[in-house]
Amino acid sequence: MKHVLISIKGFQSIDDEEDKESFELVTDGEYEHRGDSAELSYIESELTGYAGLKTTFYVEPDKVILSRGAGAQGDMVFSLGKKHHFLYETGYGSILMGLDTQNIKQNLNPDGGTLEIQYTLDFDNMFLSRNAFRISVR
Repeated sequence: MKHVLISIKGFQSIDDEEDKESFELVTDGEYEHRGDSAELSYIESELTGYAGLKTTFYVEPDKVILSRGAGAQGDMVFSLGKKHHFLYETGYGSILMGLDTQNIKQNLNPDGGTLEIQYTLDFDNMFLSRNAFRISVR
């Protein structure tokens, strides 16, 4: 794995486009490109609420897995046409969330590139938010 700079821009909308929230994180990380797949990881800071945890994105042609070291149940799986569930940890316990991916666009190569994902989240089949993020690897 090689040392890289990772920039993550995220967006969240609860009701409509007027209610959009955004964030940006720029951090050092590691990256490896293998054929048609890639892996990138970084250590979370206090700003993200996951201080000290290693976050890893496993990128395949038709699927992306976001893992924060919490085990398979906490993994977020982004896959077109398939709804996935994951456990979201809160200060009061875990809740089961639904994740439905609308779009995955990746342009990753051995030097880095970009990954964009658009998805919705629900709790107990009730819509929570529209989300998107764009990751740049340099």
